[in-house]
Amino acid sequence: MMPTNKRIEVVDALRGFAILCILLLHCSNHFLYGTMPKESYSWLNDLNNSTQEVLYFLFEGKAFGIFALLFGFTFGIQYFKAQEKSLDFRLRFLWRMVLLAGFGIINAAFFAGGDPLVFMAIVAVVLPLVARLNSKLLLLIAFLLFLQPVELYKAILLWINPSYELVNYTDQFYNLLPQPLEEGAFFPMVWNNITSGLKACLAWAFEYGRVSQTPALYLIGFLLYKHHVFSNIHHTTWDKLTIGTLITTPVLYIVKFISNTNATESFKIATTMWYNLSAIFLIIALFVLLFRTSFFQKLTSMFRIYGKMSLTNFVLQSLIGTFLFYPYGLHLSRYCGIFSSVLIGIAIAILQIIFSFWWLKKHQQGPLEYLWHKATYVR
Repeated sequence: MMPTNKRIEVVDALRGFAILCILLLHCSNHFLYGTMPKESYSWLNDLNNSTQEVLYFLFEGKAFGIFALLFGFTFGIQYFKAQEKSLDFRLRFLWRMVLLAGFGIINAAFFAGGDPLVFMAIVAVVLPLVARLNSKLLLLIAFLLFLQPVELYKAILLWINPSYELVNYTDQFYNLLPQPLEEGAFFPMVWNNITSGLKACLAWAFEYGRVSQTPALYLIGFLLYKHHVFSNIHHTTWDKLTIGTLITTPVLYIVKFISNTNATESFKIATTMWYNLSAIFLIIALFVLLFRTSFFQKLTSMFRIYGKMSLTNFVLQSLIGTFLFYPYGLHLSRYCGIFSSVLIGIAIAILQIIFSFWWLKKHQQGPLEYLWHKATYVR
């Protein structure tokens, strides 16, 4: 394995694209605050509903999946770079995940029930455990996780005993969030967010399929680095993946649609995650194929800037977005419907890209990326 020190531009662009999509989704639901104004005109209601439908159809569950896959890709860069120096990166990576969880707690303090970083850090434990296994075994593990074994187990349990009741901790914790948010007091909101809100987010990830899919995506990202697939955008893998997912994505969407009317909740979650998985790979493959053209490379140059500071921009999204939409700040959720909120999200992204461009002209890394790197390698 011979890793390269040169940044892979398509990876930065993809990461920036994923961060932008996550921002727009979060703005559309006011960072999970959810309160929407009553629109005076029916056409505006239609516009809001259409905006939400398009956004969620294209990116809900997919943007985070792309982000997770690239997280595993980054682990591959660090792991093999350490190997070149005859070092074992695995223990240091675990420390790095402790630091990521710290950033996640900061993010969770502002974003009620919406921080994924702590969850990502927890399930990332799988990477150092299996990194030394051969590629075929890693693919097998990823495949078994992609089957959504937890959801299938619950579905079988309910099929055998229809009267069995599954405990849903997600709703229990999310029900504790609205009151401190509505009151608009900053410090009670922060405390509730990092206690009940963080528990709600973790419970949701564990109960709605991501506990299996996320580590599997990590492993695929790791393998994509190991076998130089992203570093060669003309690799035949991308052509095959595009053809395959163009077939599987609509088929799995139909399966998902049918299960939503006939299946148990657990099987609905499983089919949704299978469809999302196929859509994730389709989006990535199409993105890479388009990246072969100089036009698309120029078009996505802003995404590359955005993606190079993904951690900084992700946390800043929460700070800016919640201040704009939550009662403790400007409380724009009283006035902004889904469409206007998405426009605000685009404005936030433009400002962040300008800031990223300015910062990276003077520094090699974003501010949080720099702190994370320094703390990772502290002696």
